[in-house]
Amino acid sequence: MARPPRITIRGLTHHVFSRCIEKRTILLDEFASELLLDVIRRAQEKYDFALWNERFKDIVVEKTENPQRYLLWLLWYLAFNPVRKSMQCDPRSYRYSSIKCYLDETHKSPVRITLHSYFILLGKSFKERVDSFLWYEKAYRSRWSISF
Repeated sequence: MARPPRITIRGLTHHVFSRCIEKRTILLDEFASELLLDVIRRAQEKYDFALWNERFKDIVVEKTENPQRYLLWLLWYLAFNPVRKSMQCDPRSYRYSSIKCYLDETHKSPVRITLHSYFILLGKSFKERVDSFLWYEKAYRSRWSISF
């Protein structure tokens, strides 16, 4: 049976994910992590859109029931990946985490990170946005159920 066509409309937010064979963690090695960052940097320089060339699963954030909640919850879910893997105790400590861009407006990321419009809608100032965004961290840590 053929796979359904991928939705690829400029401006949509995709939660893209793929699993390694046997759910192995491949980015524990610093060389592999730095190599991935280099690939992302080069793609960002060459293209004005995300580029993936193998089959993966994705969820179009804007097509979920509550896109803003889904995205803000997702950012914390992703930030806690190294914590769940016992690589860090706090997602803010992980070198490759983009969550720091959402918490510290002076943070210099190794790759270009554009703050999502759903984050921008959380408040008029960066501080107001962060204060609202931290509620999602509290919800994630408490495992509160948020309907999407």
